Amino acid sequence: MSNKKTSSLMKEVNIIFESIEFIILSYLLLSSMYSFRTNVVYILFFAVNVVVIRKFWTWLKRDLMSNIAVVVVFTICMIVLTVLFLIFGYLSMSIEPVGI
Repeated sequence: MSNKKTSSLMKEVNIIFESIEFIILSYLLLSSMYSFRTNVVYILFFAVNVVVIRKFWTWLKRDLMSNIAVVVVFTICMIVLTVLFLIFGYLSMSIEPVGI
């Protein structure tokens, strides 16, 4: 019984850490997308953002048994990401040449 509780606790901790990782990566990618919205580099950041979202969704589908749980966790992450973006704005980024 104790082993089952430990396994469940580790699964929940893993979901929390993966969700935080997803939120941070998505926030950085959204900031870079917004910063470079008039540049061709925007396409690269957009594509990477789509891949990150797809990988997180796939990971959730694999680790969570219920489709409802997948949708709930994903929705909570997207709400947190939206709130962070609305409260803190975006990180302004620019391209600077490197003198070698």
